[in-house]
Amino acid sequence: MTLQHAPFHLDCPFRESRSYVHSTSICNGLTDRFAPYDAFTLVLRNWMTNRVCFTPVDAPRPKSGTGHVTITRGDTARTWEISEDPDTPVNNRDSYDEAALATPSDVTGKIIHSIPVAGATVFDRLIAANKVLITSKLNPGVKLIAAKVSLNRFLPNDAAFDLELASHMGTRIFKSKIQSAGTVCGELVFYGE
Repeated sequence: MTLQHAPFHLDCPFRESRSYVHSTSICNGLTDRFAPYDAFTLVLRNWMTNRVCFTPVDAPRPKSGTGHVTITRGDTARTWEISEDPDTPVNNRDSYDEAALATPSDVTGKIIHSIPVAGATVFDRLIAANKVLITSKLNPGVKLIAAKVSLNRFLPNDAAFDLELASHMGTRIFKSKIQSAGTVCGELVFYGE
């Protein structure tokens, strides 16, 4: 299956009470479009409140646009710059029960374990688990912004995983390693405010 490198957009809903497009919605939309992939990297710089647009580029440009995504399948990697269409605001909502996906009781030391939850995607669980890990270990009141979500292999929705808080810079920048089936398969980097 070839990896098309054309412009596209996602009409992502707001989730629960949030008034911005949640990173899980973007990751889920990209997975629906491109799975299975061999690698996935999403970098976000800003919250968005409108249709999310993807424009093909040869390589990510530093600090350009709202972010970028790179999808790899086989020996082909494609990158799109992310922006939003101000003429198409988000006007729908999805339910999202983060508390049902991960709890502080799932944390042991600096690691949180996640097992499949009916109706939840692997990205729903990754983002929720990371939030619980950070808020239970370092900064209970932090408002988190997903800055980077990276996988070096495809993780299906029924994959169990461990998320380990690998490093942090004070209580504002957090890096977690994703491990599944005994190997490290990605990382999450979040900024807090």
